[in-house]
Amino acid sequence: MANSTLRLTLTLDGGPEATAEDLEDMAHSLRDDLLELDVQAVDLARGEAFAGTRGGPAIDWTTILVTLAASGGVLTTVITAIQAWLAHRRSSSVTLKVDDDELTLARPGPYSAQQKRAIELWLSRHKGYMLPNE
Repeated sequence: MANSTLRLTLTLDGGPEATAEDLEDMAHSLRDDLLELDVQAVDLARGEAFAGTRGGPAIDWTTILVTLAASGGVLTTVITAIQAWLAHRRSSSVTLKVDDDELTLARPGPYSAQQKRAIELWLSRHKGYMLPNE
């Protein structure tokens, strides 16, 4: 790949009952899990500052930015970690996005053949960031 890093955008959806506090807890929890992996950075995105406030931009609790290195990439490991994280959040989903290419993981599995194929195809489009033998 021409670039030595990959920027992966994760969008969290806590489901229809999720509150702002739930989303904050989810974002911290997933961020902590991802920081245990061999990734370069895991950052919470910044959103618009609330009207009438003096502080800087607010944290966007639904968006996590993950930076991966091309060498010895761990994209499949990131997906596996997200699937494990989703196992405790049945009504949640995470959408992974690289440029305009998206993959949504809505539950930990078991996945249908069609869902497995969608994951495999998405991974194949980003092969430079996968572990050898994948």
